[in-house]
Amino acid sequence: MTSDPNWKKWFKNMLTVLVTVLIIQALIVIIIDPWFHFHAPTKGIAYILNNERCQNDGIMKHFDYDSIITGTSMCENFRASDADRLFGGNFVKVTFGGGYFKEIADAERTALTENPDLKMVIRSIDQNFAMEDKDYRNPDAPDPSYLYDNNIFNDCEYIFNREVIYTWVPRVLEKTIKEGKPDDFDDYMRFAEDRPLGAEHVMKDLDHPGQSPQSGKGLSDQEEQMLKDSIEQNFIANVKAHPDVDFYYFFPPFSGAYWYVYHVAPGEITKHIEMMKMIASMLTEYDNVHLFAFFEETDIVMDNDNYSDLIHYSGDISDRILEWMAEDFHRLMKEDVEDYFTNIEELYLGLDYDALYNY
Repeated sequence: MTSDPNWKKWFKNMLTVLVTVLIIQALIVIIIDPWFHFHAPTKGIAYILNNERCQNDGIMKHFDYDSIITGTSMCENFRASDADRLFGGNFVKVTFGGGYFKEIADAERTALTENPDLKMVIRSIDQNFAMEDKDYRNPDAPDPSYLYDNNIFNDCEYIFNREVIYTWVPRVLEKTIKEGKPDDFDDYMRFAEDRPLGAEHVMKDLDHPGQSPQSGKGLSDQEEQMLKDSIEQNFIANVKAHPDVDFYYFFPPFSGAYWYVYHVAPGEITKHIEMMKMIASMLTEYDNVHLFAFFEETDIVMDNDNYSDLIHYSGDISDRILEWMAEDFHRLMKEDVEDYFTNIEELYLGLDYDALYNY
C-alpha cells in the first residue's frame, strides 16, 4: 500500500503557509516593536505610550535620555517637559504604578547600567510601602518578566503575543496613518485630568474612626532591621555605585485623611514618623542624594480638593513638587532630619481632622 502523494503535498503546502505567516508576524512585531523590546522607536511611526510595565524596560534600554522620572503613581503626573525645563535635562518617564521598592530599584539600576550618561533620577519614596521585606513585589501588578530578563529564548512570548499582534500593532499603524505623531512623556501614564477631585471622592465610604489623636509605639528592633535592609538594597546600593548621578528622592504628601485614618487615630504615628526619620537619616548621608518632604504644607494635605483619593494628589500639586525640588525648597539636610520629623509628629497630632469629614 502506497501513501497518497496529494496528502503529502497538501501537508507540505500548509506547513509552508504556516511558517510564512509566523515569519511575517514576527517581522512585523520586530520592525514596529510597540513595546521597544528590540530597538528604539522607528522614525515615522506614531507610537502609543500607555503600558508602563511592558514598555519601560525598552525605554530605559533604547531611548535617548540623560535623566529619568521613576517611582509609583506619585510620579505619573509629572511632565517630562517640565522636568527638562526645570532641571535642564533630557527626561524620560518610567513609572510603575503600585510598584514596591524592589521593583523600582531594579528599574533604576537598569537605567543606570544601560545609560552611562545618566545624570539625574527623580523618584518617590512611598511611605505606605516602606514596611515590607526588601524583596517584596506587588502581587497584583503585571509582571512581564520575559521582557526584562535579557533571555532571547523567551522573546517568542512577545513576538507571538496575541495582544501585541492583534491590538498593539494595528493601533500603532492606525495612529500613524491618522495622526502621524507619537505619544510623549508628558502624557505617558498621566491621569490627573481623568480623576475628579474633592471630599466626595477622598472621603467616600470612609467612616470617622472616632478616636482622639494618639502617638503610640515606635519601630520594633525587627522592623528597624527590615527597613534598614530594604533601604540599603533598594536605594543606597544605587546611590553608592553612582556617585556622579544626582538622586532626587521625595516623600509624597499624602492627604490629611490618610494620616488620620492610618496613623494618627490608630496610634501608629510614632512608628510612621520613626520609619521616615530612619529613611531620611540613611539617605542624607550621601552628597548625591537630594531628599525632599512636604508634610508641613498643611494647606495642601488638609484640603480635600487637592486629592482624588486618600493618597493621589492633583496635577497642580505634581507640578508644584517638581518646581519645589528644582528650587531646592523643602529639602532635608542631615542636620535637619531629627528636628523636622519631631515637629511633623507634633503638627499632625494637633491638626483638625474633624473638619475633613464636614462636607
